[in-house]
Amino acid sequence: MMMHRHCVSCCVVLASLVTAVQAADLANNIENSVAGAEVCTPSEPIAVMFTTQGIPHDLSLVDLRLAGSSDAVAVLTLHEDGGMAPGEPIASLTPMAPPGELLDPVAFVPTMPIALQPHSVYWLTLNTTGGTVHWAWSEDDFGEGPGFNRDWARVAHDSGLWW
Repeated sequence: MMMHRHCVSCCVVLASLVTAVQAADLANNIENSVAGAEVCTPSEPIAVMFTTQGIPHDLSLVDLRLAGSSDAVAVLTLHEDGGMAPGEPIASLTPMAPPGELLDPVAFVPTMPIALQPHSVYWLTLNTTGGTVHWAWSEDDFGEGPGFNRDWARVAHDSGLWW
């Protein structure tokens, strides 16, 4: 039996995840109207959850609607599920360009597509090693794709605890 791999595009806070092969979105709300932005600093990362449903996927691209200070260095990491929070890190994705002054899509790519298992939950964690990054959020809870989920989390005030 041949299994097809789909694209992943996820956004709890406006984002889009794309996987290789059929280049379809697994989860996406990046085109939704922006209602505001969460601030991400080196001590306060933000995360968003998505699922793979019953199909394996190869993650090849993630778009996040971001803005940043002139010294911002955005870092995006894919994690296993840690039970309502990010678990063990799996891979890092590199931004194609740093975030600009306006809330615009910033593309992140892995060095090679990342195989995602079917029936699994994953988290994307946005952090910064310098400066401040703002991650836009939607004015509604709607998104597209079978893996879209509205759950997101953040660490606040160097606590190390996700909420």
